[in-house]
Amino acid sequence: MQKKNLDSIKPYNRSWTLQVEKIFTIIAGPNGSGKTTYFTKNEDLNSLPFVNADIIAKEKFKTIGQTESIQAQQLAQKNIKELFAANTSFCFETVFSHTSKLDLILEAQSLGYKVMLIIVFTGNSAINVDRVRKRVAEGGHDVPIDKILSRIPKTMKNLKQAISVADGYVVIDTERKAREIVRKNFSGQAVVATQDKFVPAWVTTLTDIQSKIR
Repeated sequence: MQKKNLDSIKPYNRSWTLQVEKIFTIIAGPNGSGKTTYFTKNEDLNSLPFVNADIIAKEKFKTIGQTESIQAQQLAQKNIKELFAANTSFCFETVFSHTSKLDLILEAQSLGYKVMLIIVFTGNSAINVDRVRKRVAEGGHDVPIDKILSRIPKTMKNLKQAISVADGYVVIDTERKAREIVRKNFSGQAVVATQDKFVPAWVTTLTDIQSKIR
């Protein structure tokens, strides 16, 4: 089958794996941004293998402390290596607060993957904290407030670099209802995807989209 031009690929097209041999999709954003929820509700993503350290920890351990979290992260890295070796498309969820995730993008590309970065953000740290509290009340894993807040600027800094490295990206605002703000397909230019004229300030910080909409 002849592959379609990469410029024509939409971010959530079901036939991604037919059009491009291998895609490494990274869903990134601060704790409480709604990354897992976004993956779960998107049929074109949740049909792919999903590497998520939080899910691994929940499945492997009865109680989750620092030791268990570290072990889950190590297992997640092992899963990623195995999926890379299998040459299969898959999704990986991460807060992206550590620079090692930038190296992961480069590693994937060196193995012949196209990297799609899906950025899930609220732009309001109080919302992130509140969502984590609600998750804990429902039996989910906890993240200390100070850690949530301290990670956000690190995540923003790393994602700004990641955008320039990834083959394509999608920026999702989840402050209220999830909405796609900016999109860059694999060989295309970044475009405003929302019909709403309002583009959050954090989006213009991450991208150069401000100059494109004037």
